[in-house]
Amino acid sequence: MVLERARAVAQAELELARVRRAKVALIERASAFGELDPPRLTVTQMIRLLNAFERGRPIPKPIDASATMPPQEPERAGEAVRRVLPELRRLNRYERRAAARRDRAVLYVCDRKKYMDKL
Repeated sequence: MVLERARAVAQAELELARVRRAKVALIERASAFGELDPPRLTVTQMIRLLNAFERGRPIPKPIDASATMPPQEPERAGEAVRRVLPELRRLNRYERRAAARRDRAVLYVCDRKKYMDKL
């Protein structure tokens, strides 16, 4: 039983490490590119774009997300975190659950060890 709990501790630690790496990767990607995903056009925007093209009007260039990022590092990192905050919140939930599983397993192993020492 203790071995199973030790495995649970190790699995939870690996999951914590994965979640933390994912959070860092999200922030680094947003800092480098200004956003996580390329912008997508809605149907209405596509129709307007095609109409402008057919009428010979100049086609507006898409806004480069990285151009709207602050150039200096502390502000740039802060803006990157702000842009990925919803994803970071979701990952934080997974991180809390993994930490709770790890903590429960560690407590069980510690309590079991105390019990065995008394015998």
